[in-house]
Amino acid sequence: MLSACSNSGGNPFEPDSERYIDCYSDSGKFALNGIEIESERIYEQHYSSGYNYEATVNLKVVNTALEQKKISFKDAKIIRESNKAEYSVGGLVSFDRDYTLDSEVVNNYYFDSLLPVSISLERYYMSITINSKRFKFYLYDTPDEKREKVNVTFYVDGNRVETKQIPVGRRLIDYEWYSEDSVYGCEKWYLDSTELFQEISEYQVVEKEMIVYGKKQSILNYKIEADSSVSVTGFNYIPKNGRLVIPKSFENKTVKTILGSSFSYSIPRGFKMVYIPETIESIEDYNFTSCLDLKYCFFEGSSERWAVVNQATFPSDVTFLYNTDVGDFKLIAN
Repeated sequence: MLSACSNSGGNPFEPDSERYIDCYSDSGKFALNGIEIESERIYEQHYSSGYNYEATVNLKVVNTALEQKKISFKDAKIIRESNKAEYSVGGLVSFDRDYTLDSEVVNNYYFDSLLPVSISLERYYMSITINSKRFKFYLYDTPDEKREKVNVTFYVDGNRVETKQIPVGRRLIDYEWYSEDSVYGCEKWYLDSTELFQEISEYQVVEKEMIVYGKKQSILNYKIEADSSVSVTGFNYIPKNGRLVIPKSFENKTVKTILGSSFSYSIPRGFKMVYIPETIESIEDYNFTSCLDLKYCFFEGSSERWAVVNQATFPSDVTFLYNTDVGDFKLIAN
């Protein structure tokens, strides 16, 4: 669905003719002299050779007037924002004719373009003239800077931990809380404060100011050894931002070992960065090899110390950064 279109003034649903009207892919529709237009769907198919992706913009058109209307589409092209490259547009529509619309009848028009990079990885928009008005249909959601923001207050274990200004329309499940020592986190939120029964679904978005509640959970699994040191044995979840910190201590005991196979199975995609403190004395084998998206490993100590500590085999394209403070890592990760 397209978001509310914006223009230089007046009614945002009645575009002027002096500039492009901007429309995004997540919500809204606009009117054009008795005709309502919205993006019913933007989707993509992948091919194995040549231009690898075919993007399709499906515009739904409804004549709301009590008389026949005409609509025309001209000068359509898709533009890649990063380098301004232009791609031709075709599909089940003709650019050299007027279409006649009966009142209250839904019409669908499909615009296709072959692209070298997926719309999930690059930003594109379709430039098109509709009935002499010029539009940009962005193939991505409304940017946060163009959204209204409201306060959402987060409680964990009954304590208020943070109030965030969150753009309207964003999903609440995309937000997490982590303790300062990186031991605990909260990734599930609820609307009720006592039983934590009304879990917020993946489809629920922020619409107004609200309060949500959660319960902290240890991010990693630990084992207390006979010498009172701590070993990491696995994980409960990987943070949604793909950045994991191995903490220096757990329950006031020093974390010294990452046991074998702690990070070998059921590794979620999107796990991109890991920070390992200098307290770690041994990273046993069968760790991190299957972390296919892992790109950076930050170690608090020196490269010489790392050679002694690490027995694991990381993916070949991982970059190692040494002498890194956890505060610096958190800044980089954000």
